[in-house]
Amino acid sequence: MRPVKKDLLISEFSIAGFIILCLILLGVLLFRVEHPYISGNLIPAILALFSFNIILGWLYFGALSALPIFAVSLFMLAFTAVVRRFPSELYIIFFYILSFAISFHQYRSTSLKRRMLEVKLEEEEGAANMLDAEYKHHMLISRALKNKLELLKGLKDVAGYLSATLRMEELAEKIAGEAMRLVGKSDQSLFFMVDDNNRELALAAARYPDKNGKAKDKKGDIFDQWVLKNRKPLIINDADKDFRFTKEAAAPNERTFKSLIVSPVAAKGILGILRLENAKSEAYDGDDLRILNIISNLAAMALENAFLYKRTEELAIRDSLTGLFVRRYFDERLDTEVKRALRMKYPLSVLMVDIDDFKRYNDIHGHIVGDMALRAVAGMIKKYTREDDILARWGGEEFSLIFPGKARDEACGVAHEIRKAVEAKRIIVRREDTRLTVSIGVAEMPGDSAVKNELMMKADEYMYKAKREGKNRVACLRSQ
Repeated sequence: MRPVKKDLLISEFSIAGFIILCLILLGVLLFRVEHPYISGNLIPAILALFSFNIILGWLYFGALSALPIFAVSLFMLAFTAVVRRFPSELYIIFFYILSFAISFHQYRSTSLKRRMLEVKLEEEEGAANMLDAEYKHHMLISRALKNKLELLKGLKDVAGYLSATLRMEELAEKIAGEAMRLVGKSDQSLFFMVDDNNRELALAAARYPDKNGKAKDKKGDIFDQWVLKNRKPLIINDADKDFRFTKEAAAPNERTFKSLIVSPVAAKGILGILRLENAKSEAYDGDDLRILNIISNLAAMALENAFLYKRTEELAIRDSLTGLFVRRYFDERLDTEVKRALRMKYPLSVLMVDIDDFKRYNDIHGHIVGDMALRAVAGMIKKYTREDDILARWGGEEFSLIFPGKARDEACGVAHEIRKAVEAKRIIVRREDTRLTVSIGVAEMPGDSAVKNELMMKADEYMYKAKREGKNRVACLRSQ
């Protein structure tokens, strides 16, 4: 029970007690003085009964409802006084009326106080409800701000991780991993990069909660192609029911997801596609897609930096005219490859290639045509190299080539193919066919030498031997 209501109830019972006490005392005193021969218990009992009835009516039906009971009680007292001729009962009636009037006045005062307290109580309850609602509102705001703070901290960490990485493979892994960590809710995170040559998607990195997970589609599906084409983010709540892709998408039994969000990774142009998917429908909302877009933007800036770094690195190690490695880089790689070949005990061959009579060709046709010829020969040689082979412009019209794992005979075979291809190449200059030839020297490790500098000297020696013997030749052995 609330304190205010409890106080009001105590006040009402106090009024009732006051009436009963006054009437009983009055009846006992008067009747004992005036009529000692009459039992002192009769009249007080009657008064107590009348008063109790009045009070009950008062408390349960209100003050106005108690008036009829009071009138009946007063009439009975007056009638008894007249019939029995007890003048003292007139005093009882007077005090009876007086006590009722005092009690009624007290009741009115208490009722007014009660109404004021009830109004105050309602105001306090209203204020308490407002405070409670405001508290809940502030708690929601506090939780939202806390979530935003955690998100901003996570995005800051992502920006730090990505900006600290310049290697493309490592960067792709971090992009896929951070997207899965920050957005959550995902069974798979995929990052596709755009192949500049054919403008197709190629899977660069994938992350799964299960270490045994594996991406089935290495070039993206209809959803990724849509994002690549439109350069807009995409959210799918149920891949089986989405009207945009139902007819074109793969059959449902071939999919492992129902929900997905996809965002383009784009700077000046589109660089890739970042995708998260979940096996359940309705797994993602707009906030998740916004977070993925932010990560994609951060990834785009990081990729731009990585591309710039790679381009700068290549400029430092590649010849600007032919696009081949420079001599300094060739020397570093030859040292590494020689040590590896000795450690792994496999053969290694080195080729020295020189364009025959190139100075005279330049004098006749000019340096611009000479540069075209250099690029053409470099392109012909590059066609006969593998991914692990190292082709460099040694200087002027000379080229050098490292064949890790190839013995002399195999390297000589490739050298003859290069010589024939260059000889057959037609270079059109002012509607005139021009042709070039090359002389090639081949040295093998460990047959010729196991020392880097000596190996290059042997290859150079064989190349000059080919020139002395008439040019447009391949020299593989000193005795040849």
